[in-house]
Amino acid sequence: FTVDQVGSPAKISGETAIKKDAGAITAGETGSIAINGEEVKIEEGDTMDTVLGKVRELCNRCNVTFEGAAGSTISFTTQEEGTSQAINLCCDNIALATKLGINTVTVTKPDGKQALGKETKVAIGAPPTAIGTNAKIAPDKDKGNFTTTTTVVTDGNMVTITDRDGFE
Repeated sequence: FTVDQVGSPAKISGETAIKKDAGAITAGETGSIAINGEEVKIEEGDTMDTVLGKVRELCNRCNVTFEGAAGSTISFTTQEEGTSQAINLCCDNIALATKLGINTVTVTKPDGKQALGKETKVAIGAPPTAIGTNAKIAPDKDKGNFTTTTTVVTDGNMVTITDRDGFE
């Protein structure tokens, strides 16, 4: 078999860098940021370091890796690969979203800005049977000894190939 695509995590990146001299959150910039249903409140007077710390802690609760600092764009990446991995990012104040450089984040929950990971894609000899919504297979009849009873199941970067007589 051959691997045609390696699975990948879901990722959302900011559109613009956070200003190095962003200053504290003002009354007009307060609000909440939500990731996959978990939420954190950003309050008036919070420094950018405090805000980024709150977002990082939120990401830790959601199995999402957060990268970002003043002067750079922020990014959110799931810690695992596959279409079962998703990020739904919402911010209820466009002024706060703009200050964080995530300008296109929708303020409406649960719709927000969404990203999904990708599954591994494999090609094997004879045409297999795909199981589950994550399995994507491109048969390659010229390459191998697999039979028409071969089954491929993918979950992120995990690929399971089974066939008769307990082959796995």
